[in-house]
Amino acid sequence: MTKRECAIITAYTGYSMFRGEDVNYFYRYAEELLDHQVQSVDLVWDYIWSALHERSKEDFKKLCEGAVEEGEWPDEQSEVRSPEEEDRS
Repeated sequence: MTKRECAIITAYTGYSMFRGEDVNYFYRYAEELLDHQVQSVDLVWDYIWSALHERSKEDFKKLCEGAVEEGEWPDEQSEVRSPEEEDRS
C-alpha cells in the first residue's frame, strides 16, 4: 500500500493510517482535496471531515476496485495515482 493510498483511507474513514512525520502525506492529500492549507487544528471540525469524506469518495472507490487477493501483485492500472503521477504517464 502506498502512502497516498493510506492518505485516501484516512480522509475517507477519519482513521489515521500514519505515524509520526508520515502524517504529512495526509495533509498534502487533504489540501489537494480542500484546495487550501490544512493544519491539525482544522481537524477538530466535523465539517472538515465531512468534506474530506465526500471529496475522497471517488479515490476510495477506485482504491477498493483495484484490491487484489493476498499474495497477488496489482497491475499498473489498478493503482490510484496522484495528479503529478498522471501527468508523467
